Amino acid sequence: RYKISRYNKDGEGLRGLVGNIWQKGELRIPEGASKIAIKNRENLACELFIGGESMGRRLWSPFEWELPERVKGKKVEVKVVRATTLGRIFGDMPVLKNGSRHVLYTIKRFSPDNKKAPEAYCEIEFLK
Repeated sequence: RYKISRYNKDGEGLRGLVGNIWQKGELRIPEGASKIAIKNRENLACELFIGGESMGRRLWSPFEWELPERVKGKKVEVKVVRATTLGRIFGDMPVLKNGSRHVLYTIKRFSPDNKKAPEAYCEIEFLK
């Protein structure tokens, strides 16, 4: 597992932040990896860039992307953009099954002084 961050590990998270969280770092992509996964505890909309190229956006889990062959075994810039929303300060947010009223799970609200705010780092894992 790798962590990328522009912030110190102060335990505060990103409380009260509304907008995009841009985090990047240089990582060596293992030869045997086929996917890259982002641990996105807050289930925020997420976009992944590898070597400056977007690998696509994910709006819900799993936050996984196929790795292009051209980056395997190389050291590249990995950038993750997570988007927060103002909506979660107003209450719990149900996550519905595609096109239905069936609630899969509920994302709990957070307030500016709540420890459930987005983490100040992003965890990345390579999958075989």
